[in-house]
Amino acid sequence: MLLIESRVRQVLCLLVFTLVCSNQATAATPTASELDDVFAIKLLAYEQEDNNGKGGNPNLAEDATIYEGIALLKRRVSDTDLLKIQGLWDQVTAASYDDAKNKAEIVSGATGYNPGRWGVDVGWTHKMALFDFSLNAGYGQEFAYRAHNMGFGLSRTLAEGSTQLTLDFQSFNDVIRVIRWDGTQEPNDRRKTRTTNIGLIQTLTPLSALNIGWSHTEQSGFLATSFNSVLAGEDRLYESVPDTRRRDALSIRYKHALNEDVIQLGYGIYQDDWGIDSSTLELRYIYAAGEMIRLEPHYRFYTQTEADFFAQTFESADDFMTSDPDLGAFDTHSTGLLMRFFNQRVFGYDNVTYDFSLNYSQRSDDLNFYWITFGASFPL
Repeated sequence: MLLIESRVRQVLCLLVFTLVCSNQATAATPTASELDDVFAIKLLAYEQEDNNGKGGNPNLAEDATIYEGIALLKRRVSDTDLLKIQGLWDQVTAASYDDAKNKAEIVSGATGYNPGRWGVDVGWTHKMALFDFSLNAGYGQEFAYRAHNMGFGLSRTLAEGSTQLTLDFQSFNDVIRVIRWDGTQEPNDRRKTRTTNIGLIQTLTPLSALNIGWSHTEQSGFLATSFNSVLAGEDRLYESVPDTRRRDALSIRYKHALNEDVIQLGYGIYQDDWGIDSSTLELRYIYAAGEMIRLEPHYRFYTQTEADFFAQTFESADDFMTSDPDLGAFDTHSTGLLMRFFNQRVFGYDNVTYDFSLNYSQRSDDLNFYWITFGASFPL
């Protein structure tokens, strides 16, 4: 952890210095693609299977279904300014979540109408001589929380476009409705999340490029999942976790062109101060099936250790206890296929790009899931 933090500080200092002070490279110039007006949508259907109660933690019900839609409007305001508006809506059906919600409706009558989760984010990008500057702010809510977010970013293109540097900061302030697994509703609590992202995209040769990214997150406040529970002896108690968490993730992706096809390799590591370490290995192949068709099969392997205070059952109560399978140790094998179609005519619009994907993940704790997506991009 100390080694990662040391390397990260060095990279961060280098990026900030280059973004602000460099006078050796060509200033970023807006391209047509960067400032094109576009409307895009993304639809997702996700299903998590609990293997008849045997998956994940056998003491918890963990079936889940999610339907989600995302819409993005990107509008050119001037030669140097770009407006982005993004909306999100989803509907979540999860066994433990719904059980707590239904009990709360009976016990307290305070839950009210649950239309699902929705959110909106508005962003602005301004292109200047040395770098691009962006701002964004948003609001979201669902049955159990309200969230406000805001952020800013800097990006810089150097060496005639062969090097791209980014620095981004995001802040989230959430209000949590603390509804427990047994329907008990406690006073609202708060959670703060601060995330810093830095990135480097470097063209190595005319056929290859390297993408390096680092993310650091600091969280404080109510970090438990309120409707989760644990078994301590014969008693079922509320989940309890520390009220602070530090998270670091470092990723490296390499792309190489093979004639018309492209191969992408990725590797990532993650650490936090709850005791979780993880590694990710990714392989993606982009196959040119035709002049306007791309097929992208991919494979991902993920492995993580468990949190210091994770167990499926506890002998007795302790200060920190969780049985959340996502905080336990497991391996995951994921595969999928993305089909992308370019320059299509859809609903009277020309030059539309759309895609479909089918994906499946198998976890070593038998908590498996699959999801399908559809996306489309309409030039305006």
